Amino acid sequence: TADARTIQDGAAGFSRLSGGDLFALAGPDGAAVAVYEDGASAATDPRALIGTQVFTSGQQHWVLLHDRLYAVASQPLYFGSADSGTRLGYVLLGSSVNRRMAQEVSQVAAAEVIFYANDARVATTLDERDAALQAVRPLGSYDPDGQDIWMGREHFVGAAALLSGPADPAVQL
Repeated sequence: TADARTIQDGAAGFSRLSGGDLFALAGPDGAAVAVYEDGASAATDPRALIGTQVFTSGQQHWVLLHDRLYAVASQPLYFGSADSGTRLGYVLLGSSVNRRMAQEVSQVAAAEVIFYANDARVATTLDERDAALQAVRPLGSYDPDGQDIWMGREHFVGAAALLSGPADPAVQL
């Protein structure tokens, strides 16, 4: 069906089953029809929340909704095979970039990490209550040699990596 209300109602169950933090469905043109955060329907018009290119590009993207950052991927949905079937639309699944994800990245990197989206801190392994953390800002340049950062008496060498593409919010690690 192409009826948005029917798709939104049906998507609720799939959102819960998906296990993702962000779940969305789009029509064949890539326009969002239903968006669910943590199993709850987004109150805003879905088309205003996630752009068409996020669904249709076939690449990983970053989505920033309500001050929460998600790493997302989408796939087309077909009736029949991808070669000879009819494209029904797209499904998108996203994972929240939160403290848990930051800890996973930290373990792999063997370092403390901070994720920024559009210059706002969205997740970190550092103590959020530490007043010195409030003074730490995203690194303006991507200096491969790093930059000195002092948090109280603790010294860090800060290095940044831009993770996002031009169509996404500016995501920096």
